[in-house]
Amino acid sequence: MVNNKNIDLEILNNKGYINYKSFFEKDFIKKIRDKCDVIYKAETFLNRVGFGNRSLRNGSLFIGNLIIKSNLFIELAVNLQNFLRSNKLNKYYLSEYFLVSTNKSKDFSYWWHRDHPHNDENYNLYPNHSIGFFIPVSTYDFSTGATRILEFSNKDIKLSPTKDKSHTLSANKGDLIIYNPKILHTGGSNIENETRHLIIVIFNRKELIPCENFQIQAEMIFEKYGKQLIKKLNLKRHKPMGNFFGRNRSLIDTPLRPAVKIQKKN
Repeated sequence: MVNNKNIDLEILNNKGYINYKSFFEKDFIKKIRDKCDVIYKAETFLNRVGFGNRSLRNGSLFIGNLIIKSNLFIELAVNLQNFLRSNKLNKYYLSEYFLVSTNKSKDFSYWWHRDHPHNDENYNLYPNHSIGFFIPVSTYDFSTGATRILEFSNKDIKLSPTKDKSHTLSANKGDLIIYNPKILHTGGSNIENETRHLIIVIFNRKELIPCENFQIQAEMIFEKYGKQLIKKLNLKRHKPMGNFFGRNRSLIDTPLRPAVKIQKKN
């Protein structure tokens, strides 16, 4: 996997995003895509019976716990971490890691937001505390509901999608979009009859609380190769925050919650 390119921080901090063409090898992205298809189908089934993440918005299903779903996702996270460190960005650590699978929806509406920990109240407190990655593993353009962004909104809090021009990102499989999580963005509307998969990875400065409990995920890895891989990720952080998307759900967050509580008491 390619990870020796330079990140142009001036463009990233000004415009809010950069698209690196053909960043990943095609074979690797195909393997990731195939794995995403399997995970999505499994998660869809689990949701029907009440055991899935049940994190839905605008036709999109948000799926977490990726690093325990396949060694491919650990490899991807390790390579992105190494990519940051090759650019002397050593103080950034994995904070969020999830798959967004989007389908056509009759009830779609835009949801403009900035990613944690950035909002209007603390906009000026965290100037360069986060770096995000969009990794499209299927068709990613206007028709499949690719991410819509408001350029320069990471630098100017007064910009608003209601009065200023926004546009939809477009990328090919194998591209890597690096974005500033302070930028205003939203998922788009998928008008095609195909599921659009997008992997989102966010690294935060080490002093910030991560959004997912990767330490717990690491303890659930049993394969020897997976255990070796996970050691390459620095997961020693503060106690993770509760994620409002409900990613990292376990049995206690399903209809089995009462039974799990009783079992724990015994």
